[in-house]
Amino acid sequence: MAIAHFSVSIVSRGDGRSAVLSVAYRHCAKMEYEREARTIDYTRKEGLLHEEFLLPADAPKWAHMLIADRSIAGASETFWNKVEVFEKRSDAQLAKDLTI
Repeated sequence: MAIAHFSVSIVSRGDGRSAVLSVAYRHCAKMEYEREARTIDYTRKEGLLHEEFLLPADAPKWAHMLIADRSIAGASETFWNKVEVFEKRSDAQLAKDLTI
């Protein structure tokens, strides 16, 4: 019998974490981390069962244009690189990581 589990954590630059690195790991993908001008490669990681990138229907047009015609991993890479650029603080809280 499976045991239900739910946890939430903050992806914080102050803890030395990065939204782009976290996303590359979750998507088992190779992504460009623009802030540090390096490539992150988790393509050898196995176990990806499902991936998704969603925006609300009423999200700004620029957000929809940002991810248009991209793969799911590509949309995530582009979006989270923009978040990394936008957040300037050394202790910025970049994302919330939900595990279900």
